[in-house]
Amino acid sequence: MSQNNKPREIQFPLTPIAAAITAAIAAPADALAQVDSDAGALEEVIVTANKIGAMDVQRIPSSIQAIPEAMLQEMGALVTADYVRFMPAVNWINYNSGGNNYVIFRGINTTNAGYTGTQSSSIYLDEMPITATDGSQPDIRMMDVARVEALSGPQGTQFGAAAQAGTLRIITNKPDPSQFAASADVMFRNGEKSDRSYQVEAMLNMPLVEDVFAIRIAAQAAKDGGFIDNVLGHMPDTFYGETACESAANAPPAYEYPAPYIWRCEQGQGDCVWGTNRLEWGDYRNDNVAEENWNSAQSINLRISARWDINENWSTTLAYHYGDTESQGNNAYNPFVGDLETIGFAKNWSQSKWDMWGLTIEADLGFAQFVSATSFYDNQRTYQIDNTLYYKYYTHKYCGDQGPVPGTLYTFYYWENPATDRAVYLPLYCVTAAGGSSSGDVTQLPDMVGLGAGPEWQERFTQEIRFSHQGETIDWLAGLYYEDSNDSWNSVWMDSTVPYRETMSYAYIEACLLGTSTNYTCYGSYSANGQDRVDPADRAAALLTADHYWDSRDDTDWKTKAVFGEIVWHATEKLDVTFGGRWFETKNDKLYIKMLAGNTNVDTRRQQGGFIQPVWIGNDVTQSAKLSEFVPKLSLAYQIDDSKMVYALYSEGYRTGGINRANRKADWSRTLWPQEWDPDKLKNYELGLKSRWAENTLQLNLTYFYMDWADFQHEVVDPSVG
Repeated sequence: MSQNNKPREIQFPLTPIAAAITAAIAAPADALAQVDSDAGALEEVIVTANKIGAMDVQRIPSSIQAIPEAMLQEMGALVTADYVRFMPAVNWINYNSGGNNYVIFRGINTTNAGYTGTQSSSIYLDEMPITATDGSQPDIRMMDVARVEALSGPQGTQFGAAAQAGTLRIITNKPDPSQFAASADVMFRNGEKSDRSYQVEAMLNMPLVEDVFAIRIAAQAAKDGGFIDNVLGHMPDTFYGETACESAANAPPAYEYPAPYIWRCEQGQGDCVWGTNRLEWGDYRNDNVAEENWNSAQSINLRISARWDINENWSTTLAYHYGDTESQGNNAYNPFVGDLETIGFAKNWSQSKWDMWGLTIEADLGFAQFVSATSFYDNQRTYQIDNTLYYKYYTHKYCGDQGPVPGTLYTFYYWENPATDRAVYLPLYCVTAAGGSSSGDVTQLPDMVGLGAGPEWQERFTQEIRFSHQGETIDWLAGLYYEDSNDSWNSVWMDSTVPYRETMSYAYIEACLLGTSTNYTCYGSYSANGQDRVDPADRAAALLTADHYWDSRDDTDWKTKAVFGEIVWHATEKLDVTFGGRWFETKNDKLYIKMLAGNTNVDTRRQQGGFIQPVWIGNDVTQSAKLSEFVPKLSLAYQIDDSKMVYALYSEGYRTGGINRANRKADWSRTLWPQEWDPDKLKNYELGLKSRWAENTLQLNLTYFYMDWADFQHEVVDPSVG
């Protein structure tokens, strides 16, 4: 993660004219609202987005859209994508339902830069942020949900980091001690080009002590049918438009450079052209994974909550949330193959398991309303992705056969494969069978199915305490926030369907350990990646359990504390002036390690064992940084009449700063990018109209905004790391 040194400021002005126009339809009578006495009039939708208190969304001077429970049910909303499409300036990217999802506000998309920095938008489930560092989160299904609120534009003063461009809040129904309630719902659906889907849901609200204590249980099981077809096909047989046969035919005659450099370019045994060793490219077919509607998803969700109204002034709510979503295939398709069709060689899958505890204490202190929100959140997403084509072309310069060992000069530069008695170039990257092609031709590197895999997990504790008051002249909010979180991931790179212990890569590492190879990459005296730089005992122990060649492991801790507040001055009966701000401090600790010959824990799916990649020795140390910043907010709101308001708003959102991975070779005082990177800010200038017309039967909201993205964080590859 890098950021240009100050004082230079990088700004990305977003489109100077962007308007969101919303036309509301009449909500059913049981919506979360108060119904106007006139038939057909639109209802008020009450939200708590400003944290000061419950307010009509039409009277909040910012771009907020809310959909109450009844409207969610009426539109048939089951998942996020179903209702987000009715929210202007909000987009939902759903690669698969098993946790690989992103919410985008006003086009501010940072989903491709998530290895180190945080994201620009977030999702809250009640009081808990559930967005990971890379921007992904579970797809929360609409199970017993009271409403959803979309806060477009920077929300830095009240919601902190990861609300730089906006925040989506999902508010669940709470236990009601005043009455018994129960419901059940069974849904089946089908599509012209999709498999059948179903959803079974039940809710029970049960007062145990009338008007004092109640529990509420909601449970759901669902399946979403697939709609993408993985059709029959074979792997590509070309590289930059040239087939392997054409490449081999164009190979130059044998020649020899002066020692010690030599390339043998005879037909079929040299690596000076890629095709000589890849004549079987394109033979592999995907018959074993071809499938109609292969991108299905299944989920199980449970919520148990209890509410205790201690007395007239104090109440507490304890809630437990659990979700398990598993998706198959991928929602992407290849238009060059066909509509809703693709050609894949391994089935992508993803599973997200998460649970959350939340404790909310509310009190009327007389001078102010008090809220304490405590949350614990744990989520792990485990996945497998089809990386076949990426690995195929990555290895086009590696793993090439150099001819019989006895006839190959300067084997110091090659590896002698004992299974074939052939010389191989850079075998560490070769996760194909050590015995060569299944056709029996040991000169050929066959097609392989390439897999990427790994888990990513988040553990988060948050505590927010806030006081608020709504008065005749002044409304105010004051709060404290603390977060202790861990965002970690493991990534297995270049795995294949061939068991690792049967590959050339494994045999090569073993040969380096046993001293049976003369290849220079075995020795640290010749190569920074020389394997003898690692203790032989560590390498031997790794080989006993190894099931993949390479993986990376990232462990990132965040500790954040913040003070925030807001004052609304009712200057006149029609004019309100709002001042707000947030000061925050973040401490970031990061440890990133590259490992060889690791293995995957069967229970946790996390990577373990292995030995450090020799070139990474010295970088396996935790890096730490502490940064602080302040973001302001100012707005003016003028109430033209009871149904029309105009407002002007300046607000800022931010992504927190942090620290880069270790680089023992770097002189940070001389680098273009520093080791620490500061928060970047999104500055928002906004004008808006909120209005209702025709006796409250038509709603028209207009928003004009201009945003500058200052000190933009961007990721680059540091080639000096190794």
